[in-house]
Amino acid sequence: MERVRGATTVPTAVREKYRELREKLALPLSLKRIGGHYYLYKQVTMWDREKKKYVCSETSYLGRIREDGSFVAKALRGPDDLDSARAVIASYGGKVVLAEKGGAEEPVPLVGVRLTDSDKQILMSLTMDARMRQAELAKEVGISTRRLGYRKSSLERRLSLEYVPYIKINKLGYTWFIVFVKFIEGRPDPERLREGLAAVPNVQLGALTTNGRYDMLLIVAAENDADFAVVLDSIHAIKAFEHVKAEWYISYLFVTKGFIPLRNGFFDLLEKRVWRKRTEETEYSQWRLSGVEYATLKSMNRDGAVQLASIERESGMSAGSAGYAYDKLKSRKIIEMVSMSMPYPGVRYNAAIVMEIIDVSEFNSTQVELMKFITDEEAGFVTNRFCLVGDIGMPNGGLFIMPVMRDGDLEKVQAEMARRVKGIRTHSFIITDLLCGRYVYGRFDNTKSVQHGIIEEATHRI
Repeated sequence: MERVRGATTVPTAVREKYRELREKLALPLSLKRIGGHYYLYKQVTMWDREKKKYVCSETSYLGRIREDGSFVAKALRGPDDLDSARAVIASYGGKVVLAEKGGAEEPVPLVGVRLTDSDKQILMSLTMDARMRQAELAKEVGISTRRLGYRKSSLERRLSLEYVPYIKINKLGYTWFIVFVKFIEGRPDPERLREGLAAVPNVQLGALTTNGRYDMLLIVAAENDADFAVVLDSIHAIKAFEHVKAEWYISYLFVTKGFIPLRNGFFDLLEKRVWRKRTEETEYSQWRLSGVEYATLKSMNRDGAVQLASIERESGMSAGSAGYAYDKLKSRKIIEMVSMSMPYPGVRYNAAIVMEIIDVSEFNSTQVELMKFITDEEAGFVTNRFCLVGDIGMPNGGLFIMPVMRDGDLEKVQAEMARRVKGIRTHSFIITDLLCGRYVYGRFDNTKSVQHGIIEEATHRI
């Protein structure tokens, strides 16, 4: 049973809803019983200077769970609160009861929250290396260590910052596949579909969409084509698809900017790669993990800011084992970096743009312009223009997942892409219900991107 502060027993419906929200939102949550009611909070781990250790604190009140298991989002008092509640609603599948004062919708801010230049630099530095030492981070930002600690703590509270490891699945023997689905007859119930996808650990992102060519998007991790076929059979067998006729479009996905966080359930698949003895040989020897590497990777996937000593205590490791495992995981490029993500940066909705190459020669002549388009950022926005960019094979082209901050921005970006990049056509769709997985909203340093490297190389050739 989950531990709930202020309560000795918890109603079954409340306990089940808490577990469900914790899994679906993929956030560290805490539940408190106050005055006979159950309140849900986002949990943040912060450094306590007086105690000289990391402590957990509850911030970002999200709402309360009624005894019948229904979830009521917090009442809204400002534009930032509106965005936070909407993010919870979207992640939950659009069925959260939203109580607003006065009944009138408050305007969404154009750029999320107001940040100083130092704040933006802190967010960019944390996006690139969230486990950077405080002194190094302060030096990079150009402020004192004391000032850095205050600003960082403030950002963690205001933006409910999360720390997420970028795990390269190709270093674990997996590759990315993408599935687009168009429903021809019937439509699956979102709740049954969500439940079914939760039982398929290979699916790392699943979403229902609207206003476009496709009705559902899935991003899947599989070992190879044969393994993907097995996974696809598991997806087809989900009861929500009974009596639903659909067209399925399947392709590889090669991520070129951003990354896809792994669901915790994916680690059930990785257990078969763990070797217990140094002399042990398995069919996965090329991708094998030691027991301490596996435990460290799994713990960091839940919380990228977790203290290594905490991993050692929880897993019964000897002192220094987690630190050694973390260094090994980085040297093997299994962990590319630990990044920062903002769950609620003022996003109205997320959209996907599919770019199809219809004239290869024209496209090649403006490929550098595409790289510039990807790395150009909207002035003042908290996040990057795209949270995920990748190459796909069917249709031959690319996928762009975009957090939309203002009405009209999606159409504006599509028009800009069509103007700057030749030999393509685009179509978009709006992501409505996030069925599983999550997005990473950060401030990636574009000067360190693959796209910037291509631009630089092209410039030097001229």
